[in-house]
Amino acid sequence: AYPSMEILPGFHQRNSAFDALLLGDCNAIVTDIEDLHVLHAASTRYCSLAAVGRPVHTVQTGFPIAESVKQPVVYHAQKVMRSWEASLRPPISVCRDYADAGDAATFTVSDFSGAFLLLACFAL
Repeated sequence: AYPSMEILPGFHQRNSAFDALLLGDCNAIVTDIEDLHVLHAASTRYCSLAAVGRPVHTVQTGFPIAESVKQPVVYHAQKVMRSWEASLRPPISVCRDYADAGDAATFTVSDFSGAFLLLACFAL
């Protein structure tokens, strides 16, 4: 039996789906990862929620340009993108216990104490 999916009505705010997940009204939601980053930065209420898997949909945009203006447009686009991408870094999460495992900066020495213990056992 495959899992099923239904659309639940009544979500009028961005975090309504996250609230439904916390209340047990649903088992999973499909949402932007950026929404989860914002909630993790704003409150510890949503710290037990984590992104699982790869994106189910991405949108890539572009526009055609004439060869005669290609170089100036590319130059300015790269210049703008560098500053724009820097502003898009996820906000800092307040969720210490549920920190993203891909972010090595959130680990401390105590997080690796089990590995150190195993290493010591094998060294003896």
